Amino acid sequence: YTPPASGSFQRYEEDWPAILYNGLPYTQTVTSWTRLNNSTVGGASQGQVIWSNTAGNTVSFAFSGVAVGIGFVADRFSGNAEVFIDGISQGVIDLYHRDQDFTSVYYDGLAPGPHTLAITVLGTSHPNGSGATVNPDYVDVWDGIALADGTFEQDDGRVLRSLGWDTITDAGA
Repeated sequence: YTPPASGSFQRYEEDWPAILYNGLPYTQTVTSWTRLNNSTVGGASQGQVIWSNTAGNTVSFAFSGVAVGIGFVADRFSGNAEVFIDGISQGVIDLYHRDQDFTSVYYDGLAPGPHTLAITVLGTSHPNGSGATVNPDYVDVWDGIALADGTFEQDDGRVLRSLGWDTITDAGA
């Protein structure tokens, strides 16, 4: 398998080899990270997620770009996660939703060049939650290179620029 060439916008799925779980690719990490691949995550990107509810577990990804986004599956079993970029906390994300949903958060205004994204499972949850699971689904990266003017299909990643990627802080699902 040869991965496709990266463009200005690139989506990295949760099983991308460079996304590390407690410092290792998913296939080599501890069993406190679990892959869920079934109908309960059918709306997730590629129909799967890798999840944990163990406090202190981390997901990390080194990337080069000026904006980064993270997508999560969110439901009544979801908990809280803290996001770090280059070691600086970007705050805690509450992933609780009464019904299964999908949520994402985007961070822009990064200096061009290399960065490190880290997500820490806090092991805590919303007062109405039934668990503390963190379900990362994907990471989106924009390298900052402007795209040519034109019309793009709605499912083309380049459409994000026309939606104001450089001003979105929480893109929703």
